[in-house]
Amino acid sequence: MNKKNMLLSLFVVVVSGGACARDAAVTAPSVPHKGSNSPVSPVQSAQPAVVEKSVPKSAQTKKAVRVKKTTSDVQESAPVVQKKAAQNSESTQKPVLYTVDDIVVVIYAQEGTEIITQSDLDRPTLEGAPRTLDETIFERLLFLDAKKYKMIADEDAIDKHLATVQRQNNMTLDELKAVFKASGYTYEEGREQFGIMYAVNQVIDFKIRSRLIVPEKDVLAYYNANPVMLEPSYQVARAVIPYGKAASKDELRKELATFKGVGISWEEPFWVNQGDLAESKRFVMGMPVGAVSEPQEIDAGYELIKLVDKKGDRLAPLEERYREIVDILRKPKYDEVMADYKKTLFDSSSIVYLKQESKAVAQVPADAQKRTAKKSAQQESAS
Repeated sequence: MNKKNMLLSLFVVVVSGGACARDAAVTAPSVPHKGSNSPVSPVQSAQPAVVEKSVPKSAQTKKAVRVKKTTSDVQESAPVVQKKAAQNSESTQKPVLYTVDDIVVVIYAQEGTEIITQSDLDRPTLEGAPRTLDETIFERLLFLDAKKYKMIADEDAIDKHLATVQRQNNMTLDELKAVFKASGYTYEEGREQFGIMYAVNQVIDFKIRSRLIVPEKDVLAYYNANPVMLEPSYQVARAVIPYGKAASKDELRKELATFKGVGISWEEPFWVNQGDLAESKRFVMGMPVGAVSEPQEIDAGYELIKLVDKKGDRLAPLEERYREIVDILRKPKYDEVMADYKKTLFDSSSIVYLKQESKAVAQVPADAQKRTAKKSAQQESAS
């Protein structure tokens, strides 16, 4: 085989793949090169030797050209396929975006980051009171400061607090959830808000209230200078005598009017202030202690009222007013200390206000402003 046919066979083997390789090449034993007396090295003997096969030259040429043309077509068509795939992807992947909520403020502090959304501002507090943006920011800053002092309530603390609220207000769990829902909170959101309130109260007690000490002599002086008189109050018990089948209403009324309340099952006595007495019950004011009223006809039968005890006009005792007086005396100082504390929290954090036109106004801490100004001055002097 001449050199020209040898090269052509090698080209066909490489381009056309396995089918041509099987036709054009076989593994031969270790033999010397044709026309050479030098032995073949072990490396050469390990390589497949190419032997001639009677393939017409014209067929070899057409086969090589056909393979080259097919490869070229694939290479040329690849960008077209990719372009069509990209167009199909763009046409099928166009998501529709809806605004669920707006971020109004982002707070960056050393203890973490807090985000305030428009829904946070639209919802009232758990007590039902509205709140301003400034109040909401201050609450979140207090919460972040509570994190610093490890005053965050865990799940058990929140459960105990909610149980106390239910017990004090005689509420079931479903009624508590209804209160949350009325304020725009889910049950989980309400729990989270309780956790925030707990942490805020804890940090205010620690940072403010515990440091405002009012001397007892100041409390006593205020008590004597500002006496408070308590209105009369009455301790009463109530009983209802249902209508009997044997006696008429008039007969039952006459029977009740002649007895002194012996054998009647009275309800638990309770205190009521004079100002809270209903117009139909103001007769109690003229009754002596231990007396029973005339029968009063109601739907269920006859109602009896017994006066158990009463208190006239009197000076409010110091023990009942002590906490109130302490709060009054320390309020001016409380407001002053709270204002300083609030300023410190605002100055030590970075607060970004996001407006509707997507512009951000950042409130940078005072110390950060100083550092930035100093750095700018140094750069100007260096230049």
